[in-house]
Amino acid sequence: MTGIDLPPATDGQGRPGGPRGPGRAQARTEQPGPDQPDLDRPDLDRSDLDQPDLDRSGSDEARTDAFRAAMARLPAGVAVLAARWRGTDHAMTASAVASVSLDPPMLLFCVHGDARLREALDDVDTWAVSVLGDDQAAVADWLSSPGRPAVGQLDRVPHRRAPRSGAAWIEGAAAWVECRTEQIVAAGDHDVVLGRVLESHEGDAGLGGLVHLRRRTRGVR
Repeated sequence: MTGIDLPPATDGQGRPGGPRGPGRAQARTEQPGPDQPDLDRPDLDRSDLDQPDLDRSGSDEARTDAFRAAMARLPAGVAVLAARWRGTDHAMTASAVASVSLDPPMLLFCVHGDARLREALDDVDTWAVSVLGDDQAAVADWLSSPGRPAVGQLDRVPHRRAPRSGAAWIEGAAAWVECRTEQIVAAGDHDVVLGRVLESHEGDAGLGGLVHLRRRTRGVR
């Protein structure tokens, strides 16, 4: 993937968001080409345009449900994100994790604005990623379960400390990465956290990965 340019802006809540503060990507508009219809022309007969037969009368809730169902069809790798904050381990399962740049190495993840891990990132700027192996569905389920304790949630999960952040790296994972926050961008009910990679390692060569598809996790090799 290539790098992304995320210019600074406020997140609407007055909340700090990493070393550079939160920002929003700017939308880019394009003018229609010679072979494209200009949809802003009032004299254009739109009846001849090929458009999907969509129900545009649904409620916001219906649109949200439809979008959630559509995105459930997109296979995504499963990872655990972790931070060490005020002497406590905070960790969560995530599938919205992606590499961004190789030079410099960077990645991003998405986190709900109300998540405990998101709160921790207001105070700490280093964190850890464990790319789960194909046999770690139980870890993924536990660290995504609502109501799990804020303290001691990793007591049942074997882990070790990442060298700079002190955050948890899950033992037996397929890969591990440690990052420092570069920028946090508000995006609806989630925040996009962009991090610079400080260190990365592969796990056992025979391990596969864990994939989230249709609201279920399954191992692949």
